[in-house]
Amino acid sequence: MQLDMAFIMKKRAKKLSGGEKRKLCLAMAFIGGSKLVMLDEPTAGLDPQSRTFVKKMIEQKKKERAIVLTTHYLDEAEAMGDWIYIMYMGRSICSGTTQFLKAKIDKEKDVSWAILQGIYEAAKFAPGMFLNVVFSQNVSQHNVDATRKIINKNIEGVKTGEMNGCQLRFELPRSQQKK
Repeated sequence: MQLDMAFIMKKRAKKLSGGEKRKLCLAMAFIGGSKLVMLDEPTAGLDPQSRTFVKKMIEQKKKERAIVLTTHYLDEAEAMGDWIYIMYMGRSICSGTTQFLKAKIDKEKDVSWAILQGIYEAAKFAPGMFLNVVFSQNVSQHNVDATRKIINKNIEGVKTGEMNGCQLRFELPRSQQKK
């Protein structure tokens, strides 16, 4: 599988665009044939077409070697990862296969898999702000309670508001601490 970079062969690396540099770094990571490759956000800064291509490339390359990668996107972790660690405040809060994590978090399939991503993003980038979880109109009380439990367990000092229609609001703490 090639990265479609023939058109830049005569350019110096410093003259490449951000996406081209990302693809060059990815090619360099795999060219040596290492049995362990570590990638830090390999799709960051790429256009949608290149992101899809990189995901397919990683899927192919992981058959030949171990690949450790970081990402802020759970959909990428789900698509590319065989084993996922979810980190919060520098600590692993849960790990497992995609199926295991979904079953652990989403027993009735109404509680969104994106809740953990929302927790991570909100707590990291918006301390002191509000996290709003919007449910489908026919959500069960069990799933509302499960969502409260997940968020209260993972963010110390979060304040849970009341359900307003289909929306449950959480006030995030001003300082970020993991329970």
